[in-house]
Amino acid sequence: MHDRTLSGSGHHRTAIAAWSYLLPSLRQCVEQAVPGTLYEKLRTDEAPLTPAESQQLSDAQHLLRFELQQRIGLLEDSLADAELPYLLQWPTVFQRAWLRLPMSQGCGSVTEAKGEAVVPVPSSSVHAPAVLPIAAWAPAPPSASSLARLRGPIGGGALVLRLAQLTGHVVNCVEEDLSRLERGCAPREDGAPRSRRQAALEAAWRAQWAASLSWHSGTS
Repeated sequence: MHDRTLSGSGHHRTAIAAWSYLLPSLRQCVEQAVPGTLYEKLRTDEAPLTPAESQQLSDAQHLLRFELQQRIGLLEDSLADAELPYLLQWPTVFQRAWLRLPMSQGCGSVTEAKGEAVVPVPSSSVHAPAVLPIAAWAPAPPSASSLARLRGPIGGGALVLRLAQLTGHVVNCVEEDLSRLERGCAPREDGAPRSRRQAALEAAWRAQWAASLSWHSGTS
C-alpha cells in the first residue's frame, strides 16, 4: 500500500482523490464538529464537560466515522503519492476528535492492534470523558456471509482494522520521509546549504510527529 518507489498513479488521480484534498477536508470537518473551545477544554482537563459538550463530542466522533467510511478506499489507494505535510495531519484529525490510534505500532503489529485500533485517549485525566470501548465507536463486524450481501457502509469492525493497517503504513511513510530528510541534511552537490526556512520547517515536522506519537501512545 505504501510503496512509493514504483508509484506514478498520482499523475492520473483527480485532485479530490488525493491526500492533499482528503486530509484537509477531513480536518476541517472535525474542527467544525469539535470547535476550539471544546477541544481546549478536553486538552487542559480543567473542568468536566457539560452534557451538551459530551453529546457534541460523541456526535463529532460519529461524524468522523461516517466520513472515514466514505473515504477510506481513496485514502488507501492514494497513500503512495501522499506528501509528508498531509501524512502528518492523519493523527491530528483523530486527536481533535479525542480518539487514539495505534501509532506506536508498525504494520507488523496490526493484528495485535486491531482490538484497540481506534479508541479514545486514556482516561488518566481527572475530567476527560471515560474511555469509550471500541465496540461503541465502531460496532463489531457482521459475519462473513452477511458481509458478502452488504451493499451499504463498511462494517465498523472492518473499518477499524483498515484504519489500523492504514495507520501502520502512514507511520512507515512518515518515518521514511523524515529519515530521507535527515540523510539530506548535508550541503547540496552544488555546495549550497539548506535554507534556514527549510531547516526550520523540517524541525517543525519532526516536533509535530514526535508530539503525535506521544499523544497517541498515551505518554503525553
